[in-house]
Amino acid sequence: MGYYGDLSNIVNIFPLIALVQSCAYSIYMTEETDHFMSGWSATIYMFIDTFGILMMWLNTFFYLRIWEVPGYLARMIMEVISDMKIFFVVYCFFHMAFAHAFFFLSYASLKEHQFITDYWNAFRYSYLTALGEFSYTPMFYGMEYKAKFKKTVKAEDN
Repeated sequence: MGYYGDLSNIVNIFPLIALVQSCAYSIYMTEETDHFMSGWSATIYMFIDTFGILMMWLNTFFYLRIWEVPGYLARMIMEVISDMKIFFVVYCFFHMAFAHAFFFLSYASLKEHQFITDYWNAFRYSYLTALGEFSYTPMFYGMEYKAKFKKTVKAEDN
């Protein structure tokens, strides 16, 4: 139980669990039984698959360190990722702060000019704005939003 009790070995174990779960799902699920995989159960299966794939790629970097030619590159990538932990924490805090500000800016607008309806969309808005994407409205509300409001919203309208 010593090997399985160590949390660092989850990188080795989780891809195997994800692979077995994915194979079992593809074997036993048919079109008739697929309606059982809706809601939270589908979300859990997708999380297991996604996390398993990430852990599998992390294992790939671990095993690339064995050879001399790709070894130094794999070590360098792993060092950069481990050194950027604090940066990503600060980066997420700033995104949450801007999302909070955007949410309250939208809430303070008139009802027909509110561009964010919940905090998750505010976080997406902040992230897309940081990437330089400023035509975000159809992504949040669909193309019918653009047809509903044909005029451009100006600052003096609020």
